[in-house]
This record gives sequence, structure tokens and C-alpha cells, in this order.
Amino acid sequence: MEETEKVIRQLEKDLIAAILRRDEDFLKQILADELTFITPHGDFFDKERMTHFDEKLVNESIVTDDIKVRIFEKMVVVTGRATLKSRYDNQDLSGQYRFTRVYFKRDAWQIIAYQATRIAEDS
Repeated sequence: MEETEKVIRQLEKDLIAAILRRDEDFLKQILADELTFITPHGDFFDKERMTHFDEKLVNESIVTDDIKVRIFEKMVVVTGRATLKSRYDNQDLSGQYRFTRVYFKRDAWQIIAYQATRIAEDS
């Protein structure tokens, strides 16, 4: 496996771990200042919104699989599936989601774009 792919796959694991432990410092490092995140509901979140955890959000587990890493010099596109056990203000958000994350390398790899879509339960 190419070195860049190894690094990105480890960053993906670190990202999930940071989300689960609510590690805002890690997120501030890995998310680019100009981050664009499109939520499964079509809402837009920026870095500020992504690095401050809402107390109403509880992520019990996040498991990713079907990860594909495509490398384009200073940009990497990661696609995959995430299975969440989560809730927001007692609303169940659990289920499977497809995601795309785009990393860009400056001094370090940072996520510049992120989009998630819920997989329909009848799929």
C-alpha cells in the first residue's frame, strides 16, 4: 500500500476516534479552515460548527467500511460507508450512511470537503 494511502487510512481511524471521544482539538487540526460539510439533511456546516460538539448529540458507535482511497497528488478523495449508533435530542440517527471526504495537503493533510448521505433502509 502506498505511503499516502496508509497515512489517510490512519487519519480516517483517528477522525472516528476523535468524534467518539469529542476531541475538539484534534478536529481543529484535521479540518481545514475553509471546510464545507453537507449533512444528510442538506444543511451546511463549517469548521466552527464541526469543532463544537452539541450536548444533545450522542454518538455511541461509528463503524466504517467499504473505504476507498483515491490519490491525486495533493488531494485525496475518500469514500465509504459508516454505520452509526447515534441520537440527537432523543431522536434516533442510527443507520448506515455513505460519505465522501476530500483531503488536501498543505503542511499536513486536512479535510476540505465532507458530505454524508443516509442509505435508505429498503436498499
